Amino acid sequence: MIRPVNLLSITAIQNEPVRKKYLEYIGSEERHKDELPELLNFARLLSSHNLTTDKFYTFYNIPQIGKEFDLLAFNANNDIINIELKNSPSFSKDKIKKQLLRNKYYLNSVSDNVKLYTFNSATNEIYFLLDDDTLQVDLVDNSSMFPKSALYKNLKNFENVELESIDSLFVPSKFLVSPFNDGDRFLNGDYFLTNEQETIKKIILKGNFGMYGIPAPAGTGKTLLVYDIAKQFIKDGKKVCIVHVGQLNKGHLELSNQPGWEIVSIKDFLPSRFSSFDSVIFDEIQHANKHKIISILDELRNFGIDTILAGDPKQVIDNQDIGKEYISYIETNYDKKNVKSLSRRIRTNKPVASFIKRLFNLKDTAGSENILYDHISLAYFDNENEAVEYAKTLIPEWNILNYTTSRFDPEYNDAFMSKSFLNQHKAIGQEFDNVAIFMGSDYYYEHDHLKVHIDKDSYYPTRMGLFENVTRTRTNLKIIICNNEELLSNCISIIE
Repeated sequence: MIRPVNLLSITAIQNEPVRKKYLEYIGSEERHKDELPELLNFARLLSSHNLTTDKFYTFYNIPQIGKEFDLLAFNANNDIINIELKNSPSFSKDKIKKQLLRNKYYLNSVSDNVKLYTFNSATNEIYFLLDDDTLQVDLVDNSSMFPKSALYKNLKNFENVELESIDSLFVPSKFLVSPFNDGDRFLNGDYFLTNEQETIKKIILKGNFGMYGIPAPAGTGKTLLVYDIAKQFIKDGKKVCIVHVGQLNKGHLELSNQPGWEIVSIKDFLPSRFSSFDSVIFDEIQHANKHKIISILDELRNFGIDTILAGDPKQVIDNQDIGKEYISYIETNYDKKNVKSLSRRIRTNKPVASFIKRLFNLKDTAGSENILYDHISLAYFDNENEAVEYAKTLIPEWNILNYTTSRFDPEYNDAFMSKSFLNQHKAIGQEFDNVAIFMGSDYYYEHDHLKVHIDKDSYYPTRMGLFENVTRTRTNLKIIICNNEELLSNCISIIE
């Protein structure tokens, strides 16, 4: 739970264990203890001028996004004051402005009236952003100067209030942009990359990397990163082809109609056709056939085309998928430095991520303490037809993701088929706010690990397909369980 705090309270605690406990109590982390001296400088400045130090949210992180604000204050009119704290004589104005502009992007989703400041205690300067995004500065190197500053005037008439829930204001789906599902926002640049994504982008934009790998778990923003890189390449006048290792979706086709965008499915990709291109980007490379993709990569290497391979090494559907072996290919033919992982999950919220982990291993409870599984819902039916008909009623609020089955031999998962649903291959690379999936009688637990009866398994391994589908979830996950009371019982035990 995130609680507002009196700034003097948080800086007054000297006992290390007590301070750690207090930081946890207000929803901050122990790493923030190093920033307390800056907080103390600011708190003393406010107190010395009879300004309130109460009801400030400190070091608030937007769930899933990883965007942090040093100080936030809200009033009853939903106006916001944001104050960033620095203590460096050499902190550049460009960095200050960049940070405040980024803060403005996120805070404007909550309020139209946002005031943004940076206080540098090392230089006694207060920077603030005007409505036209111009950066201004007030010098407050003596006590009489602070009351003349824009920050003082703003705080003097600002009555801080405690919110019922600050997290409820910052819905992550407002900021999670998909090149396919949010095409206009993507093309208009209505998003920000994380610091981790920005670091990889800078390396790649320097060029001449030969081949670069971006292994990344589901939910880390891998696809947004590589499409953002492609967008920059196109803007710079370079020829780039994106190879989607899966079936193209509607978003792919719409993006392909934009000038400079070349997107093809892996089944239609011929290296010789793109030998004059500057770059080729493979998204979801882990799904490529391990026997065919190597010859394609060899050919691109011989052409001297810069190639980016991005995918989740663990997220495979078919036993013939290359999986993590694409990383070995890069390390063998180039350098280990040409592989840089994305690790911070920004799509899947904590309750969903925790539930997925525990669904596959009931004993894997690490990090699940105090998590409320209010983004997980269950439905149960004793026959497949009723389950399918129920799922249809969820459309269009929910995206129903199904298994891919054999075109030739009948399988158990055929019972869940409908033209209204997406199979796991059509959902590759996409993400959805609300995802519903089927789990039937073929699932069981053995030593607390989720298993699938071999005689009912699919041509494409069912367990792999389940993982592929549940990790498409941005916000809400619904499990439609059919003819499997043991599974229902275990899912309830996770949620309780």
